[in-house]
Amino acid sequence: VCEKYTNSVTYKTYEIVVETLRQLAELILWGDQHDPQFFDIFLEKTVLSYLMQVLRQDVVEVKIQLLQTLSILIQNLKSEMAL
Repeated sequence: VCEKYTNSVTYKTYEIVVETLRQLAELILWGDQHDPQFFDIFLEKTVLSYLMQVLRQDVVEVKIQLLQTLSILIQNLKSEMAL
């Protein structure tokens, strides 16, 4: 989903992107607490660069969700590798 929508978020597709961002945060936090390989995949696939591309989109709802997602991750990640 990241690759598909990073450069083409519209008001027709933003709900998919918002839900994907929410689910991504849940998975990364679960992985941080239960399976470090989840965070490794996050790093290997350079998901953060996709997120920065999403932030450049014009749809305000997506920007808000992305900032909330990053805030949740920053506040809740506990493993040394994630920090």
